[in-house]
Amino acid sequence: MRGEIDRITKELLEPFEAGRQIDIVDDFAYALSVTVIRRLLGVPREDEPLFRAWSDALVTAADVRPEDDSTETGKAGDQARMEMGGYLVNLAEQRRGKPSDDMLSACVNEPDPALLLAQEELAETAVLLLIAGKRRRST
Repeated sequence: MRGEIDRITKELLEPFEAGRQIDIVDDFAYALSVTVIRRLLGVPREDEPLFRAWSDALVTAADVRPEDDSTETGKAGDQARMEMGGYLVNLAEQRRGKPSDDMLSACVNEPDPALLLAQEELAETAVLLLIAGKRRRST
């Protein structure tokens, strides 16, 4: 994916060259990591906002502060994990028997039964990949 990552990076750096002020974490670091992982997994670009909302909820739930309502935050995180995991399992199942060039497709079309992931393992692995590197901003 080296060439693809180079293209994504150049695209994300264009606003720097135009002199526009950007947030390095939100506009570049987060965008780069989520775009690369999204493409690696085979998640359609139009669904990226869903993953941003889900990953924000998951990261917030994992980083509860004493002044936060941990009950509501935890429920929101659990809901996001279930929705994201369900979406990813469904996407992977759509590719079963119709392999394409992405990680979800490879997981469900693995010819060796000993290497196949259970649906729960597939969901958790994909969820962890999509929120990797995401962190809650300090306020």
